[in-house]
Amino acid sequence: MKKFLNFLNRINEELNEKPKSSKFLYLIISVLLPLALFYNFYYTPKQEKKKRLIQDIQALNAEIIKYEKIAQREREIEFVINERKKFLAECQKILPNEKEIPELLNNIAKLANKRNLKVLQFIPKSEVQKNYYNEIPIELNIVGSFKNIFDFLNDVENMDRLVNLVQVDISSQDRNTLMIKGTLHTFKYTGIELKTNQGKK
Repeated sequence: MKKFLNFLNRINEELNEKPKSSKFLYLIISVLLPLALFYNFYYTPKQEKKKRLIQDIQALNAEIIKYEKIAQREREIEFVINERKKFLAECQKILPNEKEIPELLNNIAKLANKRNLKVLQFIPKSEVQKNYYNEIPIELNIVGSFKNIFDFLNDVENMDRLVNLVQVDISSQDRNTLMIKGTLHTFKYTGIELKTNQGKK
């Protein structure tokens, strides 16, 4: 501050020694010109740089928020995909694929033999296409005691693979023997979506 006051005093002394006509020009050259140079070459560029930095920071913050939202969305999508995969895996455990169908049918026949049932008919019919799976009807005709038939149907119900008894006709052969004519439905996973013909009535 002291140096600045000395500078002003020195300028004032020099101006007093000059004629009035020169004082104004000297004032411009010695004071106003340095101020103008300072403003144009130092202050203004600094302000512009500050403004650009603020704009860059705002743009970077907006970009960070954008990518954080994208990352969050990707995590949500990844979670949903993983859950769908788990559900699909569980469905595939219940619905056998094409290679497993013969083994499944063989297992059903073994369950009937295990319960001492006489298998008169065990015929898989034509598959019925559904969305992502095929339905396989099986015509079944067995003879045995009530208890053995009941145990067999219970065994089928408790299989890991999905097998449903959808139709049954029970008749008595004698006092201790029943005949069961029915239809079992098992299912084969295909993963194929049926195409619906829209516009057709």
